[in-house]
Amino acid sequence: MGQQHHPLLLQLGRAHFDADAGQLRWQASLTESSLGELAAQLARALDCQIGEHQWGADRHCWSLEFEGARLRLQYEALCDSLWLEAERPEEADVVAFLAQLWNQQ
Repeated sequence: MGQQHHPLLLQLGRAHFDADAGQLRWQASLTESSLGELAAQLARALDCQIGEHQWGADRHCWSLEFEGARLRLQYEALCDSLWLEAERPEEADVVAFLAQLWNQQ
C-alpha cells in the first residue's frame, strides 16, 4: 500500500469499515475542485487502478480495480461521505482487506 502523506489523504484520517454493508467510509467535507485529485491520490495509496468517473448533482463515482476486483469509490456531497465498496458482493472481502491496510497506517 502506498503512503498516505498527501494533504488530502491526511484530511481523511481513519476510516470506518461497515462489514454489513461491505463499505469503507470516511467523513470528509470536500470541494468540487479537490475531488478528482483526492480520488487519484486515494487510488494510488490503495494500489488501485482508477477508471471512469461519473457524476450527478450531488454524487461522484469512480471505478477502481484492485488485483482484478472491481470497486467503486463514491462521494455524496449532501452528507460529506466518501466510501469504497465492491461492485460484486463476492468481492466484499477485498474492501475488508483494504480497510485493514488503510487503518494500520
